[in-house]
Amino acid sequence: LALGRMLHARGVQGVIFLYSKPTDVTQEFPWERFAAAEIDYGSNSLQIHTIVIDHYLTLTNALFRLRSRGYGKIGLFIERYKDTRLLNKWSAAFRAFQESQGGIGRVPLLLEDVMTSDAFLAWHQRHKPDLVIGHVDQAVAWLRQARIRVPGKTGFFNLNWNERTRPCAGLDLRAELQGTVAVESVVAQIQRNERGLPSDPHTVMLSGRWMEGPTLRQGRQGVGQGVSP
Repeated sequence: LALGRMLHARGVQGVIFLYSKPTDVTQEFPWERFAAAEIDYGSNSLQIHTIVIDHYLTLTNALFRLRSRGYGKIGLFIERYKDTRLLNKWSAAFRAFQESQGGIGRVPLLLEDVMTSDAFLAWHQRHKPDLVIGHVDQAVAWLRQARIRVPGKTGFFNLNWNERTRPCAGLDLRAELQGTVAVESVVAQIQRNERGLPSDPHTVMLSGRWMEGPTLRQGRQGVGQGVSP
């Protein structure tokens, strides 16, 4: 509430919320004073115009391409809040691909509150995937410390290449494009003199972009030029 009053006092007409972790920043926010949009999902219940990557389709398309690289036993590891905040779209896409498309094995999902080397390496040792997909690129160091070659015996593909801390392949979730579309949404609301939570909230879904990197084996010619098949 205090944040909303401060913004209103300064003549701000539109706001964009960007979420990276669970937050209560929108509680008691005076929506009636502002045009608004959010990037990613901040709440399962809040009804607001939303700009978001199509996580389900983006990962599904990436799995098609990873399978075409010859990876036949793929595992997904993810911290719980990252999947929950996105309405479980990462895990849903992965499990659906295992069931409906096949060709990537049946490695069970590794879901942890906080990903640790012990949990990750125990899971990897038990199931021996030839490719791991996840947000925590420290897994590359964990694997190499365990004398597992990356790429080689195991590849790594980053679910959020934008947060990488080392060179790797992964998905560019296109933060700049999301920001551009969010600004366009808020400006259009201001021009139409629309304020408050909309009765018919819109969700704009964008595609992520495939990024090559040294943690994948090289693909055949013509493979690896974009996310969509």
